[in-house]
Amino acid sequence: MGDGLLVKAGSTWENINQYNSQMGSNNVKSVAVAPDGSIWAATDSGLFHTKGSGWEVFTDKNSSFEDVAVEKVAIGKNGEVWAIQWPGVHRYKNGSWTKYTEATHPGFYNDYPITLGIDNNGVCWAAGYGYEMWSFDGTNWTTQKKLGLDTVDYVEIYSIVFDKNNNQYVGTQNHGLYRIKSDTTLQYLGGDMGFYLNQVNDLMVARDGKLWIAGEGLQLS
Repeated sequence: MGDGLLVKAGSTWENINQYNSQMGSNNVKSVAVAPDGSIWAATDSGLFHTKGSGWEVFTDKNSSFEDVAVEKVAIGKNGEVWAIQWPGVHRYKNGSWTKYTEATHPGFYNDYPITLGIDNNGVCWAAGYGYEMWSFDGTNWTTQKKLGLDTVDYVEIYSIVFDKNNNQYVGTQNHGLYRIKSDTTLQYLGGDMGFYLNQVNDLMVARDGKLWIAGEGLQLS
């Protein structure tokens, strides 16, 4: 954070930042790759998208975005773009943006989510402070109370991903990692079954099905 984007170009790395591109900030919070290979970057001064040899900038002049921090960006199953900018979540589909907040969509539980995840059916999930997640079925948001977690403690959710079987993995601040299946929920916490990260900042399921976990360290499951 603070150095822009690094892109692997052959045997070297290329640094893309606010001084050599149209990207408005060096503080990049999240990146996502669209089906067409273009890059979406969430920064602390807005949302940016590679277009041709430059960047497309989304602000209040051409979208519902403002020139303030975008916390997370994710790409849906059919290429739609999801992004968090408080308050609420934004969806880019068919060339236009829709903003979802508690006031406009009551099933959207919290205007200040931290993360987004897209499951294998294309359903978007959002979560943040608390132990609820909320999901979007294409029309409506539904709050998923307790998210199946066996806890009454307050949980901060940092990451949501899904494996090829659509099992859900939830990374949290101090409660480790949860795996949520249709019939069971497992929690992995400091030392459980070789799992040593209590704080999980980010998750990724690789093409080979392995789960990569970033927290106070890096772990492969």
